[in-house]
This record gives sequence, structure tokens and C-alpha cells, in this order.
Amino acid sequence: MEHQIDFRDGIVTYENLFWLFKHAPHKAIDQLEFEEDLLQVSFFDEKYILDVGWYPNPRKNGKFKVYVIENYDWENPLFTRSHRDINHLIPIIEQGINCIYKKYLHR
Repeated sequence: MEHQIDFRDGIVTYENLFWLFKHAPHKAIDQLEFEEDLLQVSFFDEKYILDVGWYPNPRKNGKFKVYVIENYDWENPLFTRSHRDINHLIPIIEQGINCIYKKYLHR
């Protein structure tokens, strides 16, 4: 099963996420080897960043986290959601993208 996300105008600047979808159904997520940083997408000349990661390491205590950052203000994200189950990750990423567009269109 291929997982696709419509990033619209977003530019993928880092991606180490999609291989996980292929392997996660066959192994427990805490048995897979992957890094904390999984995906980063910039929007509107880097005014907004969608960031996906696994926090904290080690894996068995972590969760996938999705952040939306405006103007590089990492201390005050516009959007933060987390979930341990990879099957919930794409809908959360899509919520983050929707957050960006709502904010951008209503500025």
C-alpha cells in the first residue's frame, strides 16, 4: 500500500518517513531502526514549516509528533499533535497542512 500526502505548495526539504510505512505493518515500531527526524516540508518561502519526528528516543517510549512552525518560532508552534500508531500519522500530517493554509489565507 502506497501512502501519499498532498503537500500542495509545500516543498519537501527532508524525508526519511515513507519507508516506515512499508516496514511498520511487519514489525513493531520499536523494533525498527530510524532517527528522530522523519519529515520536514516548507511552505510559502519557509514562512511555515511542517515537521514530523519521533520523540523522545528511545523508540519504546516515543511517539510520532507533528509540528507546524511559523517564522522559525519553535518555542510557540501553531500546531502540535502526537500519536504512537503510525496509522494515525497521515491524518495528523493532513491536519497540520490544513492549519498552515487556514493561517496563511486568513493573515
